Amino acid sequence: MKYFFPLIISLVVLSSCANSPHKIYAERFQMNTLVQVILYAENQKEAKKWAETALDIMADLENRYSIHRTNSLLFTLNEKGYGEIDEELLGVWQETEKLFELSGGLFDPTVEPLMRLWGFYNEKEKYLPSEKTIQQTLSSVGFDAIQKKDRHILLRGRRVDFGGILKGYALDKAASYLKTKPVRGFLVNAGGNIIVWGEKPDKTPWNIAIRHPRNPAEVIALFCLSEGSVATSGDYEQFFLTNGKRYHHILDPTTGYPSTTGVASVTVVAPTGIQSDGLSTVMFLLGREKGISLANKLHLGVCYIMDDLSVWTNQFFPGLSLKP
Repeated sequence: MKYFFPLIISLVVLSSCANSPHKIYAERFQMNTLVQVILYAENQKEAKKWAETALDIMADLENRYSIHRTNSLLFTLNEKGYGEIDEELLGVWQETEKLFELSGGLFDPTVEPLMRLWGFYNEKEKYLPSEKTIQQTLSSVGFDAIQKKDRHILLRGRRVDFGGILKGYALDKAASYLKTKPVRGFLVNAGGNIIVWGEKPDKTPWNIAIRHPRNPAEVIALFCLSEGSVATSGDYEQFFLTNGKRYHHILDPTTGYPSTTGVASVTVVAPTGIQSDGLSTVMFLLGREKGISLANKLHLGVCYIMDDLSVWTNQFFPGLSLKP
Protein backbone atom coordinates (compact mmCIF):
# COMPACT_ATOMS: atom_id res chain seq x y z
CA MET A 1 0.00 0.00 0.00
CA LYS A 2 1.32 3.46 -0.88
CA TYR A 3 0.69 6.57 1.20
CA PHE A 4 1.03 10.08 -0.16
CA PHE A 5 1.78 12.92 2.23
CA PRO A 6 -0.20 16.13 1.66
CA LEU A 7 2.70 18.43 2.48
CA ILE A 8 3.99 21.65 0.95
CA ILE A 9 7.56 20.49 0.47
CA SER A 10 8.00 16.73 0.50
CA LEU A 11 6.36 13.40 -0.28
CA VAL A 12 7.24 10.22 1.64
CA VAL A 13 6.30 6.89 0.11
CA LEU A 14 5.81 4.28 2.82
CA SER A 15 5.30 1.18 0.75
CA SER A 16 4.14 -0.03 -2.65
CA CYS A 17 0.47 -0.15 -3.62
CA ALA A 18 -0.53 -2.14 -6.70
CA ASN A 19 2.03 -3.56 -9.12
CA SER A 20 0.05 -2.87 -12.28
CA PRO A 21 1.78 -3.38 -15.67
CA HIS A 22 0.08 -0.17 -16.78
CA LYS A 23 1.54 2.02 -14.05
CA ILE A 24 3.54 4.96 -15.45
CA TYR A 25 5.74 7.12 -13.25
CA ALA A 26 7.58 10.38 -13.95
CA GLU A 27 9.17 12.92 -11.67
CA ARG A 28 11.14 16.13 -11.88
CA PHE A 29 12.44 18.77 -9.49
CA GLN A 30 10.61 21.99 -10.30
CA MET A 31 8.52 24.61 -8.51
CA ASN A 32 11.16 24.30 -5.79
CA THR A 33 10.04 20.77 -4.94
CA LEU A 34 9.81 17.23 -6.28
CA VAL A 35 6.86 16.95 -8.66
CA GLN A 36 5.59 13.45 -9.44
CA VAL A 37 3.05 12.02 -11.86
CA ILE A 38 1.62 8.52 -11.49
CA LEU A 39 -0.93 7.30 -14.00
CA TYR A 40 -2.47 4.09 -15.29
CA ALA A 41 -3.03 3.60 -19.01
CA GLU A 42 -3.11 0.92 -21.68
CA ASN A 43 -0.41 2.42 -23.91
CA GLN A 44 2.69 2.64 -21.75
CA LYS A 45 4.84 4.40 -24.34
CA GLU A 46 2.33 7.15 -25.01
CA ALA A 47 1.45 7.44 -21.34
CA LYS A 48 5.06 8.21 -20.50
CA LYS A 49 4.89 11.14 -22.94
CA TRP A 50 1.65 12.33 -21.33
CA ALA A 51 3.22 12.25 -17.88
CA GLU A 52 6.22 14.26 -19.10
CA THR A 53 3.93 16.76 -20.83
CA ALA A 54 2.02 17.23 -17.57
CA LEU A 55 5.33 18.09 -15.91
CA ASP A 56 6.14 20.47 -18.75
CA ILE A 57 2.80 22.27 -18.27
CA MET A 58 3.60 22.85 -14.60
CA ALA A 59 7.15 23.99 -15.37
CA ASP A 60 5.84 26.48 -17.91
CA LEU A 61 3.57 28.04 -15.28
CA GLU A 62 6.53 28.40 -12.95
CA ASN A 63 8.57 30.08 -15.68
CA ARG A 64 5.79 32.56 -16.43
CA TYR A 65 4.53 33.38 -12.94
CA SER A 66 7.23 32.72 -10.34
CA ILE A 67 8.59 35.90 -8.76
CA HIS A 68 11.97 34.19 -8.57
CA ARG A 69 12.33 33.92 -12.36
CA THR A 70 13.74 37.16 -13.75
CA ASN A 71 11.98 36.68 -17.10
CA SER A 72 8.56 35.98 -15.57
CA LEU A 73 5.54 38.22 -15.91
CA LEU A 74 5.26 38.71 -12.15
CA PHE A 75 8.95 39.55 -11.73
CA THR A 76 8.58 42.27 -14.37
CA LEU A 77 5.35 43.54 -12.82
CA ASN A 78 6.94 43.79 -9.37
CA GLU A 79 10.00 45.57 -10.70
CA LYS A 80 8.04 48.12 -12.77
CA GLY A 81 5.18 48.56 -10.33
CA TYR A 82 2.60 48.47 -13.10
CA GLY A 83 1.76 46.48 -16.20
CA GLU A 84 -0.71 44.29 -18.03
CA ILE A 85 -1.20 40.68 -17.00
CA ASP A 86 -2.31 37.89 -19.30
CA GLU A 87 -5.68 36.16 -19.21
CA GLU A 88 -4.40 33.16 -17.29
CA LEU A 89 -2.82 35.22 -14.54
CA LEU A 90 -6.02 37.24 -14.36
CA GLY A 91 -7.84 34.03 -13.43
CA VAL A 92 -5.32 33.30 -10.69
CA TRP A 93 -5.61 36.90 -9.50
CA GLN A 94 -9.40 36.62 -9.28
CA GLU A 95 -9.13 33.40 -7.26
CA THR A 96 -6.76 35.20 -4.91
CA GLU A 97 -9.26 38.02 -4.51
CA LYS A 98 -11.86 35.46 -3.40
CA LEU A 99 -9.48 34.01 -0.81
CA PHE A 100 -8.58 37.50 0.38
CA GLU A 101 -12.27 38.20 1.01
CA LEU A 102 -12.98 34.79 2.59
CA SER A 103 -10.10 35.22 5.02
CA GLY A 104 -10.95 38.77 5.98
CA GLY A 105 -7.72 39.96 4.37
CA LEU A 106 -5.45 37.37 6.02
CA PHE A 107 -4.65 35.61 2.74
CA ASP A 108 -2.61 38.39 1.20
CA PRO A 109 -0.16 37.93 -1.72
CA THR A 110 1.48 41.27 -0.93
CA VAL A 111 3.28 39.83 2.14
CA GLU A 112 6.18 39.33 -0.30
CA PRO A 113 8.34 42.06 1.35
CA LEU A 114 7.65 40.52 4.78
CA MET A 115 8.65 37.06 3.53
CA ARG A 116 11.83 38.57 2.17
CA LEU A 117 12.47 40.48 5.41
CA TRP A 118 12.19 37.32 7.52
CA GLY A 119 14.48 35.45 5.12
CA PHE A 120 11.96 32.83 4.05
CA TYR A 121 12.99 33.21 0.42
CA ASN A 122 16.54 32.18 1.29
CA GLU A 123 17.34 29.12 3.38
CA LYS A 124 20.45 30.71 4.88
CA GLU A 125 19.04 34.10 5.88
CA LYS A 126 16.16 33.39 8.29
CA TYR A 127 16.22 35.67 11.31
CA LEU A 128 14.00 37.60 13.71
CA PRO A 129 13.65 41.18 12.43
CA SER A 130 13.31 44.13 14.75
CA GLU A 131 9.83 45.38 15.65
CA LYS A 132 10.65 48.69 13.99
CA THR A 133 11.65 47.04 10.72
CA ILE A 134 8.54 44.87 10.71
CA GLN A 135 6.29 47.88 11.21
CA GLN A 136 8.07 49.76 8.44
CA THR A 137 7.65 46.82 6.08
CA LEU A 138 3.96 46.47 6.93
CA SER A 139 3.39 49.83 5.24
CA SER A 140 4.07 48.06 1.93
CA VAL A 141 1.53 45.28 2.58
CA GLY A 142 -2.13 45.36 1.56
CA PHE A 143 -3.71 43.60 -1.41
CA ASP A 144 -6.70 45.92 -1.40
CA ALA A 145 -4.46 48.93 -2.13
CA ILE A 146 -3.65 47.64 -5.62
CA GLN A 147 -5.56 49.17 -8.51
CA LYS A 148 -6.79 46.71 -11.14
CA LYS A 149 -8.86 47.50 -14.19
CA ASP A 150 -9.45 44.50 -16.42
CA ARG A 151 -5.89 43.20 -16.94
CA HIS A 152 -4.13 46.47 -16.16
CA ILE A 153 -2.40 46.59 -12.76
CA LEU A 154 -1.01 49.44 -10.68
CA LEU A 155 0.74 48.01 -7.61
CA ARG A 156 1.01 51.30 -5.69
CA GLY A 157 4.13 50.31 -3.81
CA ARG A 158 3.12 46.67 -3.31
CA ARG A 159 4.80 43.52 -4.56
CA VAL A 160 2.80 40.37 -5.27
CA ASP A 161 3.60 36.67 -4.99
CA PHE A 162 0.98 34.06 -5.92
CA GLY A 163 3.07 31.18 -4.59
CA GLY A 164 0.27 30.48 -2.11
CA ILE A 165 -1.90 29.02 -4.87
CA LEU A 166 0.39 28.54 -7.87
CA LYS A 167 1.15 24.88 -7.11
CA GLY A 168 -2.53 24.15 -6.76
CA TYR A 169 -3.29 25.91 -10.03
CA ALA A 170 -0.50 23.98 -11.72
CA LEU A 171 -2.03 20.73 -10.46
CA ASP A 172 -5.36 21.70 -12.00
CA LYS A 173 -3.73 22.47 -15.35
CA ALA A 174 -1.85 19.18 -15.37
CA ALA A 175 -5.00 17.28 -14.38
CA SER A 176 -7.07 18.99 -17.09
CA TYR A 177 -4.53 17.88 -19.68
CA LEU A 178 -4.36 14.28 -18.45
CA LYS A 179 -8.15 14.00 -18.48
CA THR A 180 -8.06 14.54 -22.25
CA LYS A 181 -5.99 11.36 -22.64
CA PRO A 182 -7.16 7.74 -22.40
CA VAL A 183 -5.87 7.17 -18.88
CA ARG A 184 -7.66 5.09 -16.28
CA GLY A 185 -6.54 7.18 -13.34
CA PHE A 186 -3.75 9.45 -12.15
CA LEU A 187 -2.15 11.18 -9.20
CA VAL A 188 -0.09 14.37 -9.53
CA ASN A 189 1.91 15.47 -6.52
CA ALA A 190 3.70 18.81 -6.24
CA GLY A 191 5.64 18.41 -3.03
CA GLY A 192 2.57 17.24 -1.14
CA ASN A 193 -0.05 19.30 -2.96
CA ILE A 194 -1.92 16.39 -4.52
CA ILE A 195 -4.69 15.86 -7.05
CA VAL A 196 -6.18 12.48 -7.98
CA TRP A 197 -8.68 11.32 -10.58
CA GLY A 198 -10.00 8.05 -11.95
CA GLU A 199 -9.12 4.71 -10.49
CA LYS A 200 -6.24 2.35 -9.89
CA PRO A 201 -6.38 -1.15 -11.42
CA ASP A 202 -7.52 -2.62 -8.10
CA LYS A 203 -10.25 0.03 -7.89
CA THR A 204 -9.12 1.16 -4.42
CA PRO A 205 -8.79 4.85 -3.49
CA TRP A 206 -5.49 6.62 -3.04
CA ASN A 207 -4.10 6.46 0.50
CA ILE A 208 -2.97 9.78 1.95
CA ALA A 209 -0.82 10.18 5.05
CA ILE A 210 -0.61 13.33 7.15
CA ARG A 211 2.86 13.93 8.48
CA HIS A 212 3.48 14.32 12.19
CA PRO A 213 4.21 18.06 12.57
CA ARG A 214 6.92 17.54 15.20
CA ASN A 215 8.45 14.25 13.99
CA PRO A 216 8.95 14.58 10.21
CA ALA A 217 9.70 10.88 9.69
CA GLU A 218 6.42 9.82 11.30
CA VAL A 219 2.77 9.73 10.23
CA ILE A 220 0.09 11.09 12.53
CA ALA A 221 -3.01 10.13 10.52
CA LEU A 222 -4.21 8.39 7.34
CA PHE A 223 -7.18 8.80 5.04
CA CYS A 224 -8.35 7.77 1.56
CA LEU A 225 -9.16 9.96 -1.42
CA SER A 226 -10.88 8.74 -4.58
CA GLU A 227 -11.07 12.06 -6.44
CA GLY A 228 -10.16 15.68 -5.79
CA SER A 229 -7.26 17.53 -4.29
CA VAL A 230 -5.54 17.76 -0.91
CA ALA A 231 -3.02 20.21 0.51
CA THR A 232 -1.46 20.87 3.91
CA SER A 233 -0.12 24.10 5.37
CA GLY A 234 2.13 23.61 8.38
CA ASP A 235 4.53 25.47 10.64
CA TYR A 236 7.30 22.89 10.17
CA GLU A 237 8.45 23.22 6.56
CA GLN A 238 10.02 26.66 6.75
CA PHE A 239 10.86 27.80 10.26
CA PHE A 240 13.66 28.65 12.65
CA LEU A 241 14.03 28.66 16.42
CA THR A 242 15.16 31.66 18.45
CA ASN A 243 15.36 31.41 22.24
CA GLY A 244 13.29 28.25 22.00
CA LYS A 245 10.45 29.90 20.08
CA ARG A 246 9.36 28.68 16.65
CA TYR A 247 9.02 31.27 13.88
CA HIS A 248 7.41 29.87 10.71
CA HIS A 249 6.70 31.19 7.23
CA ILE A 250 2.90 31.57 7.39
CA LEU A 251 2.82 35.28 8.17
CA ASP A 252 -0.12 37.28 9.48
CA PRO A 253 -0.35 40.44 7.32
CA THR A 254 -2.00 42.35 10.17
CA THR A 255 0.96 41.93 12.53
CA GLY A 256 3.92 41.12 10.30
CA TYR A 257 4.70 38.09 12.46
CA PRO A 258 4.08 34.36 11.98
CA SER A 259 0.48 33.38 12.69
CA THR A 260 -0.14 32.48 16.35
CA THR A 261 -3.39 30.52 16.21
CA GLY A 262 -2.06 27.45 18.03
CA VAL A 263 -2.16 25.46 14.78
CA ALA A 264 0.65 23.10 13.75
CA SER A 265 -0.88 22.02 10.43
CA VAL A 266 -4.09 22.16 8.43
CA THR A 267 -5.06 19.69 5.71
CA VAL A 268 -7.85 20.63 3.29
CA VAL A 269 -9.65 18.35 0.83
CA ALA A 270 -11.34 20.18 -2.05
CA PRO A 271 -12.45 19.53 -5.65
CA THR A 272 -9.56 21.51 -7.18
CA GLY A 273 -5.90 22.10 -6.49
CA ILE A 274 -6.21 25.86 -6.36
CA GLN A 275 -8.91 25.52 -3.69
CA SER A 276 -7.05 23.08 -1.45
CA ASP A 277 -3.76 24.98 -1.82
CA GLY A 278 -5.13 28.42 -1.05
CA LEU A 279 -7.65 27.35 1.57
CA SER A 280 -5.12 25.35 3.59
CA THR A 281 -3.27 28.63 4.19
CA VAL A 282 -6.54 30.47 4.84
CA MET A 283 -7.59 27.83 7.40
CA PHE A 284 -4.21 28.03 9.11
CA LEU A 285 -4.43 31.80 9.44
CA LEU A 286 -8.04 31.75 10.65
CA GLY A 287 -7.38 29.21 13.40
CA ARG A 288 -9.35 26.11 14.28
CA GLU A 289 -12.78 27.46 15.21
CA LYS A 290 -13.14 30.00 12.41
CA GLY A 291 -11.46 27.64 9.94
CA ILE A 292 -13.80 24.73 10.64
CA SER A 293 -16.75 27.10 10.44
CA LEU A 294 -15.63 28.29 7.00
CA ALA A 295 -14.96 24.72 5.82
CA ASN A 296 -18.46 23.70 6.89
CA LYS A 297 -19.92 26.66 5.02
CA LEU A 298 -18.02 25.63 1.89
CA HIS A 299 -18.78 21.92 2.37
CA LEU A 300 -15.06 21.08 2.28
CA GLY A 301 -13.08 18.69 4.44
CA VAL A 302 -10.53 20.07 6.91
CA CYS A 303 -8.23 18.44 9.46
CA TYR A 304 -6.45 20.53 12.11
CA ILE A 305 -3.46 19.36 14.11
CA MET A 306 -2.82 21.70 16.99
CA ASP A 307 0.36 22.53 18.88
CA ASP A 308 -0.66 20.04 21.56
CA LEU A 309 -1.05 17.41 18.77
CA SER A 310 -4.80 17.16 19.23
CA VAL A 311 -6.56 16.37 15.93
CA TRP A 312 -9.80 18.03 14.84
CA THR A 313 -11.82 17.32 11.70
CA ASN A 314 -15.21 18.33 10.34
CA GLN A 315 -18.01 16.21 8.90
CA PHE A 316 -16.81 16.63 5.32
CA PHE A 317 -13.32 15.25 5.87
CA PRO A 318 -12.79 11.66 4.63
CA GLY A 319 -12.60 8.98 7.31
CA LEU A 320 -9.43 9.60 9.33
CA SER A 321 -7.36 6.88 10.95
CA LEU A 322 -5.00 8.09 13.67
CA LYS A 323 -1.66 6.34 13.98
CA PRO A 324 -0.88 4.96 17.47
